[in-house]
Amino acid sequence: MKQREQIEARYRENLSRLPDYRDYIFYQWNSKVADLSYGKRGHIGREGCGAVAVHNVMKFIGKEQAFCDVLRNMEELRMPWLGAKFGTKPRSLGRYFTKHKIPFWKYSSPVDFKAALLTHQIGIVCTWNKRFNGMHFYCVYYAPEENAYYTANFYSPGGTDFKQTQFSEISNLRFIVGYII
Repeated sequence: MKQREQIEARYRENLSRLPDYRDYIFYQWNSKVADLSYGKRGHIGREGCGAVAVHNVMKFIGKEQAFCDVLRNMEELRMPWLGAKFGTKPRSLGRYFTKHKIPFWKYSSPVDFKAALLTHQIGIVCTWNKRFNGMHFYCVYYAPEENAYYTANFYSPGGTDFKQTQFSEISNLRFIVGYII
């Protein structure tokens, strides 16, 4: 089966499980999304944090898609890393935003990312995983009226809302890349 046909087969299978999911995803092990396929070798519960972060940011900026459509787009853009065995390629998120004509800025420094977040208020962080050897993506936004940072799918099992976080907690992790939208 050709790659395009494989992507479409996974898309149809995912749609049969979760036809039109557009809500925020606060925890990738959420029972609704955890078993969805991502790439040839991945599932959202284990390797889907990049897709979850993209989905959450798109919803936040009012350009939401059904989650299964986000997964298909990311696969079409060849964003899964080795069939998603290692999740999403950390420097590939720009492909998704470019395809959807969403302006973005990429930062390799947490200090520069924080400065940009204060202005643009929404972004995605990729860090070395806090608990395992690997990477983790999550959505972060800054609420200027509260002077507070909030995250979705950070490291809070069973999350059902954005969680307030100190920026020092974000920047103390081994920052790989940050995207500001």
